[in-house]
Amino acid sequence: LAELGRPLYEEPLAVLDAAGRGLPWAGFEWLSELLFYRVWSRGGFLGLVFLKAALACAAGYALDSTLKRSGCAPALRAAALLTWAALSQKRWMLEPELFTFLFLALLWRRIASERPWSGRSALSWTALFALWANLHGGFLYGLGLLALSLAGRGRPWRPKLELLALLTAATLLTPYGGSAYAVAFHLLGDVAKLRAGNIEWMSPALLPGLLPKAYFLLPLLALSLMWKRVRRG
Repeated sequence: LAELGRPLYEEPLAVLDAAGRGLPWAGFEWLSELLFYRVWSRGGFLGLVFLKAALACAAGYALDSTLKRSGCAPALRAAALLTWAALSQKRWMLEPELFTFLFLALLWRRIASERPWSGRSALSWTALFALWANLHGGFLYGLGLLALSLAGRGRPWRPKLELLALLTAATLLTPYGGSAYAVAFHLLGDVAKLRAGNIEWMSPALLPGLLPKAYFLLPLLALSLMWKRVRRG
């Protein structure tokens, strides 16, 4: 990818078909791979460590700021972040999904603000979804989360459908078009097999020492959210 200066459209590991041609390749995470390579080529392993830490801290900050805006007490915010960190600790490898962690946290922050999706805001998120689609296929989770939040606000439906259509169209602005959608539907046909060999599809897991602590903190977080709703009511 770096040597050619363009995205690859054939299998990069030289897997050939019967005619001796490279099999079609849909590397829709190409921008993440290129970024990781550029960071490594300039900063080495330490540069990758700093990149991973920066993405993790940014995602954690977005989550904490969302809880703070919602009126959660500092102790409960700390408990929520600890629970989040414990549940996701097996996923914090340097992989493209780190960008999805960050963008989902930012999207949740935007949804929780309950501000209208004005023209400038819609354009900003259109650009972000286009970037997201070139970094990791997890943008599909973002579209799903946004669709659920918009559906929960009731009518009018037209502006919401227009926003979703705009963001969905933005995710097609990749060298591979809508290949991420085709790959997602293909993978959903055999989720059990994927979970057996792909950590990204496994259920959240905790380290043994964190299990009692995390399960104790989850009810506290739920009670804090319920108390907030009661106070608002």
